[in-house]
Amino acid sequence: MMMDPLTGAKLTPPYIWQLVDDMLVAQEQWLPQYGEAIRAAKERQKGERLPLKEYVPAARLKERTLEEMAKEKEETRRLAAATDKAADARKNQ
Repeated sequence: MMMDPLTGAKLTPPYIWQLVDDMLVAQEQWLPQYGEAIRAAKERQKGERLPLKEYVPAARLKERTLEEMAKEKEETRRLAAATDKAADARKNQ
């Protein structure tokens, strides 16, 4: 789980351990081969728990109007064009 790029980008190792422990315990009936790991996870769950972060759906992180999105689109195109021109100038040197 720690090697997953998205998980590693969003969570610290202690949160990842807690997540894995919770998943192992929740899926215990389908994972009999992980009995020892599940017992250890249950022991860790008895200790101090990290606070859960409030979940905010990506769609609600920043609501924008159509006008704002159009302005951002134009700015992105302007920056991309400037980057292309700079790259072309370096190639021609």
